[in-house]
Amino acid sequence: MVRPEETLEWRVTDRQRDRVVGYLREAFADGRLSHVEFDDRVGRALTARTRRELNATLSGLARVPLTTTAVVRRSRTEPSPSGAVGAGLIGLSPYCLGPFGPLVGVALTEKGSWTRRQVARQASFQLTAFAILITVSIILGHVGVGEILIPLGWMAWFGLTLVQAVKGFQGVDWVNPVMKVLPVKIVDEGPASTCELGWRH
Repeated sequence: MVRPEETLEWRVTDRQRDRVVGYLREAFADGRLSHVEFDDRVGRALTARTRRELNATLSGLARVPLTTTAVVRRSRTEPSPSGAVGAGLIGLSPYCLGPFGPLVGVALTEKGSWTRRQVARQASFQLTAFAILITVSIILGHVGVGEILIPLGWMAWFGLTLVQAVKGFQGVDWVNPVMKVLPVKIVDEGPASTCELGWRH
């Protein structure tokens, strides 16, 4: 039988390190860690090889059970470091792939996860924006006012797409202002439930 103390020498995974870094970010945001402490603990967490070393980065912040493999459990409705990066990258994809980028992202992320919710919002905005811009281009393309409105519309699309991608990288739960005015959920964001991380495994 393995004693709890022996498990402290078990090697940790990148996934476990990510969970701890996410917890440290929350502690920093809550004011429980200074900037210097945060940087130091994150650095040690990212280079930790054993559970003992990883647990030490949470000293004074949380009780870590000795018998569990998962150091910190997260709700999948909250952003994880990898989920935020994924949401940000998918948010930039419309510049190359149009609305198809976020639609592919929806297929790759798990229903109910924070990442899925953000990517679904990106997809809904892209489909709505492209539908409006193409319709306006067809109707007003040969009219004088169209020469002003169409370029302005594409500039607004470019800016809002960039903001949405940046908010994804930051792990911010953000709703595009266009979708607040037109609250149509074209892509299902999925039900919220509890698990560990947003990406499918």
